[in-house]
Amino acid sequence: MLVGRARHHRRGGAVLFYTSVNEPDVGLGMVREARPRDDDWLEWDKGRVVVGPPAGHDLAVSRDPTVVRDGSRWRMLVGAEYADGRAAVLTWTSDDLREWAFDGVAAGRGGDERDPVWTGSAWECRQLVSVGDDHVLVVSVWDSDTTCHVAAAVGDWSGGRFTPRRWTRLTYGTGHYAATAFTDLDGRSGLVFWIRDVGDPDAGWAGALSVPYLVSVDDGEARLTPHPCLDGARADDVLRHDWTRGVPGGVDGRLSLAPAGGHPGRHARRGAAEA
Repeated sequence: MLVGRARHHRRGGAVLFYTSVNEPDVGLGMVREARPRDDDWLEWDKGRVVVGPPAGHDLAVSRDPTVVRDGSRWRMLVGAEYADGRAAVLTWTSDDLREWAFDGVAAGRGGDERDPVWTGSAWECRQLVSVGDDHVLVVSVWDSDTTCHVAAAVGDWSGGRFTPRRWTRLTYGTGHYAATAFTDLDGRSGLVFWIRDVGDPDAGWAGALSVPYLVSVDDGEARLTPHPCLDGARADDVLRHDWTRGVPGGVDGRLSLAPAGGHPGRHARRGAAEA
């Protein structure tokens, strides 16, 4: 089950979009909504399917919804792979977060294209962020049942279509994958990643989240730098992570990093939105 972003909706509170699958076609997911049972968001009720693989598209993979505000509408981005090995981002639009209309292919690239970087046959957990006048499409590269790395393209976003100008590879090794975007209090775009291959089975946990990074564009390429909120955050080898939801002013999440017992420094948050 892969989770999209939770958003506030004036008629129904928060709504979360996630990938729901059934055997045997677990690669072709359906996007289902869920709504919290209480204000603490500890328990959720499964809702209806709102988006499925579009008719007439020969897909092998469809999963991972991300919902963003695009002008006066909401836009959903879903990662995909076509049967011929092309990776793609499919898109839907909505005025109310309830009814969704398919709006075509927002971006795509062949699985055999390797210049200047290889981006696989399917794109998981893709994010679209803005950096100044540029847009950056971030994709988690998947190919032949193998998760690989994270890549990004700097380009232009207009009318529900992304036109790449330059691709680059963002991560290496088996750690950082499945990026999630955020906007900090200064309006800057950032990413956190799923850290794979770490865990303690005896303690009952597996996987971790990375520190937050800022996204920048340098000489036409996407770059990552550790968020300045990390400055001075380490004390006695302890780094504290706090996650608080529902603060006043419409902010739906805050990640603060500070020395244990100290005062939080700069904050990174996920941007809230109202329908």
